Amino acid sequence: MAGDTVFEQWCKLVLALLLFTPVGQPANGNTDVSVLKVAYLYYFSKFISWPSGSIEENHHLNLCVGDVTEKTRSQLSSIMDSRVGLNTLKVVYLDNLVDHKFPAKGALLTAKQAIGNLNLIKSMTKQCHIVFVDEGMSGWFEQHARFFPEYALVVAESLELNNAVIYLYSHNKHLLFEIDNTLALEKNIVISSKLLSLSQERGER
Repeated sequence: MAGDTVFEQWCKLVLALLLFTPVGQPANGNTDVSVLKVAYLYYFSKFISWPSGSIEENHHLNLCVGDVTEKTRSQLSSIMDSRVGLNTLKVVYLDNLVDHKFPAKGALLTAKQAIGNLNLIKSMTKQCHIVFVDEGMSGWFEQHARFFPEYALVVAESLELNNAVIYLYSHNKHLLFEIDNTLALEKNIVISSKLLSLSQERGER
């Protein structure tokens, strides 16, 4: 495509190939779904621009994830500190907030504990540029969505998550994605036409 760098063309080609990669059990010759999920998250970061001032002087672009599987965590380690334009991709784990170690909804807390928990949530979530919300994290995210920056790009596995810009799902043994570009623009997030051209329109299935 005219105007694209060789690297941009290569990234688009890789994303296109991911769409045709079958997922399932590696023993059957298919690719483990955790590999594809992380690959998608990485390449999404290549085709998205965040509003001016949203990335701090350290140039860290933060991908926030919850209590993911060990396979997914292993794959995430492979993209940690990757270059994304002028920025460095960092993986921020929110599992201490999401999993059983964090007090359950409705639990009785002292005022000090409640303030401490709230401050921890605020300090962790305000860092996020991309938030991967898997099925197990959906309920927690719905309760705490207000703490995330307006410009946070939410990639969700649940179609019911109202704040999701990208919906990542399996269909006919392939991992596909849909983009709500209207919501992205409301968040002042600019998604490249290259990425939009590879996505399904929301509700197109």
